[in-house]
Amino acid sequence: MLVIVAYLLYTIYETDYQLRAAGNFYQDLGVPFNVDEKALERRFRRISATLHPDKISSASELPVAQARYVHLKNARDTLADPAKRFAYDRLGPEMLEWQHCKTIRDFVTTALNPQGHMAGYIALPFFMLVGNILGYLRTGLYWRYLTVAAVLVLELHTLIRPTHPRFLVSALNPLLTALNLRTPYLPFQVLSLARKLALTSFIALQQLMPLLSASPQGGMAANGEIQGAQLDRLSALAQMTNLEASRLLELDVTPFRMADSRSDGAGMKELRDSAKEWLVENAVRSQPAVREAVARAVQRRRLDGNDADVGS
Repeated sequence: MLVIVAYLLYTIYETDYQLRAAGNFYQDLGVPFNVDEKALERRFRRISATLHPDKISSASELPVAQARYVHLKNARDTLADPAKRFAYDRLGPEMLEWQHCKTIRDFVTTALNPQGHMAGYIALPFFMLVGNILGYLRTGLYWRYLTVAAVLVLELHTLIRPTHPRFLVSALNPLLTALNLRTPYLPFQVLSLARKLALTSFIALQQLMPLLSASPQGGMAANGEIQGAQLDRLSALAQMTNLEASRLLELDVTPFRMADSRSDGAGMKELRDSAKEWLVENAVRSQPAVREAVARAVQRRRLDGNDADVGS
């Protein structure tokens, strides 16, 4: 369980590390999330004064400087447009590919398109349902559906609100800033973490549920059921053994009963003499000295027989 939880935490950390490494337009321009248009233009003019390709004299550094300047100009243009800024905060760099979108309504409509951004929330429950029908993914079944529903509600809540989610503005980002753990989150970064957490939790649930269900009480109950079944089998085996022993005993005493049933007593006498002879023979033959003497006598007889044949 500790290994599974550690893997879950590492996956979240890895996703967060990738988000920090990718950065965002605010971080690249060095402006806060609530920057207005005038402050944004002033900041970009200062950047242009130092990073404009015309300021670069080295030919080897010119391609890198041009790519950097184009990226910053694209960031400025995106944040300067209210509709694009709204979409970028909630959807991330993905919205830059939607060239046909001009207004906030266009971006929201495109994001809610079942064949686009929200396709995963339709495909994932469908595959989960098919897997459940086929007998797979039954561990933590309802938790999976609940997790998908929670992430979907969070994304819809973030997408249709005119401002950033309240928990992000009032709780999470101030805490991160106070503890100096990382730069504040944008809504699309929180959604990326939530999606990754949901997918990772599916794997964790698949591994953790069997371990959690094997509680001490459950283990004792299971052990009790196993021991009960073993005792039942042992009792049945003992009854069968007792019945077989009774049958063998009946067979052993049958001759005595038959002999006792004869009125003249000759049967009992014959049985007694036979038993005495059998006991004597077995007692004598079981002695090593007797066996050796019998073997020597047999050998001597064979030698005498061979000598007689030779003489004749």
